[in-house]
Amino acid sequence: MRKFLPIILSLSMVWTACSRTPTEPEEGGGNETPPTSGYSMYAMVYKTGTASGAFAKVYDSTGALVSDAIITINGTSLTYYYGAYYSNDITYSSGQTYNLVAIIDGDTFTASATAPQIDDVQITSPDSGATFLTGSEIPVNWQYVGGSNDKSVMVMLYNNDVDSTVYYSDILNGSTVAYTIPSSVTGTPGNYSISVAAGEISTISGLSDPDPADGINGSFFAVFTEDIVDISIGDTSGGGTPTDVSGTWYGGWQSLMNADSTCNADTLILDIPSVDADGNFSMTMDGGCAGILSGSGTAVDYTITMNVSYSGATINYDGQVNTTIDSMGGVWKVYYGTVVVDSGLWWVRK
Repeated sequence: MRKFLPIILSLSMVWTACSRTPTEPEEGGGNETPPTSGYSMYAMVYKTGTASGAFAKVYDSTGALVSDAIITINGTSLTYYYGAYYSNDITYSSGQTYNLVAIIDGDTFTASATAPQIDDVQITSPDSGATFLTGSEIPVNWQYVGGSNDKSVMVMLYNNDVDSTVYYSDILNGSTVAYTIPSSVTGTPGNYSISVAAGEISTISGLSDPDPADGINGSFFAVFTEDIVDISIGDTSGGGTPTDVSGTWYGGWQSLMNADSTCNADTLILDIPSVDADGNFSMTMDGGCAGILSGSGTAVDYTITMNVSYSGATINYDGQVNTTIDSMGGVWKVYYGTVVVDSGLWWVRK
């Protein structure tokens, strides 16, 4: 199951680009101020469901991650861990103003953003689990809880199968409570999420942008609350049957995984003894250096999801079964709580 952080990361990369197509670069204007630093960053205070916190990433002029910046929000420090800065001690509060201070290579950069006057945004339709035909419009409706949204709102469609945002609206007036995702972006069957995010964004002046397509004002600070529902796009006949993974794969698969200096032959061996009528199964995994791990998963219509625990972390494997060449593979992510600390690709073959 996709956690909320990837969609936050996708949101962070489209706030500044939402008024143009994803591939259209922003043209410079005569009133724009060139950046004074080769560094760039984006930062945010967020709330998704019951989870909230702060997150930031900093890049140097080559696009490499910066690990020695000092970042505080309202005086609380963010801690660097696995490529990003985090804090679970910073919580989203209705109407709260958040002041960002970033010290990068001795230079100080600041920004400020205020949460809207709401406690939550809640999607009222579609319901989670709804299915839509390919090539159809998707009407989205939502409400604000605890007040009126005096800031902005954005709607996104996220493809869970490929971990990618496939559509996002313009930044809409905060009073907006309905939007229709166009049929032109729903032509590919699969598992999707719809996100509605309400908040404010401010530019961090003096910094450049990690993505040149976002223009010179791409370094930014966002404060928002969002709601997410999972949907499917594809056949609505309900006549599909779960993939019999154990029958297809005879219960075992193996592949050489990423080797490192402490483990030269880290293999991944899956054992799935049986799959029930709903596509659910228990499994064991020999992770090589990680040892034997137990977990569970679901296989439905050639989509497979597996979850295991290791040393206080949760490892999530999402992917596809390919019976033509007897293989399966996809994306893996390591979570500590709700924070993604590592990710990569996995692949195994019969």
